[in-house]
Amino acid sequence: MGLVRKGDNEKQRKRMAIQSMKDHMESRAAAERIPLQNEEKLCKKCGFKARYPFIRCPECNQMQ
Repeated sequence: MGLVRKGDNEKQRKRMAIQSMKDHMESRAAAERIPLQNEEKLCKKCGFKARYPFIRCPECNQMQ
């Protein structure tokens, strides 16, 4: 009876690993479907433009 349980446990572990990998791949695919947010950010002081969010302007070192 112990061997049957061990085999069942191994099968269940394989099923869980496959399911968790499916969930992981589905979440990655969903993240790739979301469009990138690449609108321009502008510094209020010097007018520096960037397509990434910044807290401190790389040009004039002013906090945004």
